[in-house]
Amino acid sequence: MSVAHIRCPNYTFPFESHVYLFFIPFFPKETFKFFYEKKLIKKYGIKHYFSIMNSLNFSCSYFNIKKIGLNITFTNPIKEIFLRVNRDPVFKARILSNKIIKVFYYFTKFFQIQLLISLIFPKFLSPYLIINLKKR
Repeated sequence: MSVAHIRCPNYTFPFESHVYLFFIPFFPKETFKFFYEKKLIKKYGIKHYFSIMNSLNFSCSYFNIKKIGLNITFTNPIKEIFLRVNRDPVFKARILSNKIIKVFYYFTKFFQIQLLISLIFPKFLSPYLIINLKKR
């Protein structure tokens, strides 16, 4: 049986990892337009802003993909994320540039609960999805 693993952002999780901004779950496009449009246009320029917005697939979420059904399962990426932050200094610097994520990371590391978090954290709230497609 062959399996394909696909990684994609999860827009049920309220953080957009390409531009490092939080948004209101289930309303990411509206959040960006209302709260961040001027800020992002100023930062990237209008042409690049629209390029970014057009490249993001805000309908990619755990619940939308789960509706498809077929032979789809999900792997929880939280353990993978903790391991990568601990091993990859470039990824760590990029991810921990957000203050809220930084506090969460050091809190879980200090109390040594990263493994526990990775086991109990719901898949639908992970920042990205690992979708497993199995051939029938």
